[in-house]
Amino acid sequence: MNRSLRTVLTATGLVALGLLAQLPIHDRSVVPMDEGHLASAASWILHGKLLYREIDTGIFPAIYYITALLFSIFEPDLLVTRWAQVLLNLGITLCLWRLSFRVARPHWATLPPLLYLTLVVISFPVLTMFNYSTLATGFGLAALLFLLRYLESGRTYDGATVGLFLAACALTKQNFGAFAFLALSLGFLRARRGSALEGRPWRTTLTPVVASGGAITLATLLYCISTGTLGDLVDGTILSLWGSQLRSFNNPIPSLLGSLPLHEGRFVFLYAPPTLFNSLNRGEPFLGGPISPFLLGMSIRLSYGLPLAILATSPLLLWLTRGTDVPGQRRA
Repeated sequence: MNRSLRTVLTATGLVALGLLAQLPIHDRSVVPMDEGHLASAASWILHGKLLYREIDTGIFPAIYYITALLFSIFEPDLLVTRWAQVLLNLGITLCLWRLSFRVARPHWATLPPLLYLTLVVISFPVLTMFNYSTLATGFGLAALLFLLRYLESGRTYDGATVGLFLAACALTKQNFGAFAFLALSLGFLRARRGSALEGRPWRTTLTPVVASGGAITLATLLYCISTGTLGDLVDGTILSLWGSQLRSFNNPIPSLLGSLPLHEGRFVFLYAPPTLFNSLNRGEPFLGGPISPFLLGMSIRLSYGLPLAILATSPLLLWLTRGTDVPGQRRA
């Protein structure tokens, strides 16, 4: 089987699996606080109200205007945003596959997207509702994918697309955008040597990225200035938000080895994984049985411990596999 056919078949298979995983749950339940606020804000925007001045939020504007655009094209219904999330999850699935294909054997490259689809199901409804965190994640992954393509091909188009997606990530969720910018910048500095961009001047290399990302950022700023809401945006999304986040969400990582206060409702609310929390909230069994303190505690430890373990071991794995790093061995 040639490479092009295998690529098409794999992509088709992942999309089919993604639809199969999501269609049974995409229109189930509702999250009034998150989905309700987003839908209300988008509807108010369509009725002429100004974000940050007449609509209170601490999140950057992209998610609200994208939702308002979807409502104007289709109808102001949460099913529209649920379908948008289905498509977003498919996009993230394909991005994870193409990113993994760059650094792993073809059959192993399907593992991250399959794990993500599994997470969509078990974390219901977190990844079923259209929200700024998942949208920013999708933009950030797309920026990373096109950065790899830019390093491999040197095409101006790929560089411009990096800037567009990176700016979109930042305009969707400010902290995700900051971390994505830092990660991609460090990755670019490390990977530029030996890439298609190595011999080019820095100005030529960075111009398409800065120009495209700066264009939509500048357009956003000019719109806020024209409506007189720039000060409200800065106050609501940076100044006031910083203090309120520290007061309300400055929660430590739970103990991974010691005892956990599972009898405290606030602790369970803050740290229980969504699937278990939903069952607890509705008083339902989980997988046919009661949720024991051991199951709840172990799920909390794993949900925090596994990501931390991956972060801790990644530098070691990178160093151990440094001899097998062949730039340009497989294109993204």
